[in-house]
Amino acid sequence: YNVIGALIWVVGLTTAGYVFGNLPWVQENLSVIIWALILVPGLIALYGGWKASREAKRNPV
Repeated sequence: YNVIGALIWVVGLTTAGYVFGNLPWVQENLSVIIWALILVPGLIALYGGWKASREAKRNPV
């Protein structure tokens, strides 16, 4: 099942990259999309760390 799942992921992501890569809107805004893919997960991680730090200060072990 691992091989089948890997093949589905490879074919699916390759196809999605090809399809979305050929859209004019994506080509024109590629740098914005890349920055969003970097910043959004980073901001979520920072928020999670900040929230955990705040909770740890509020309830020390």
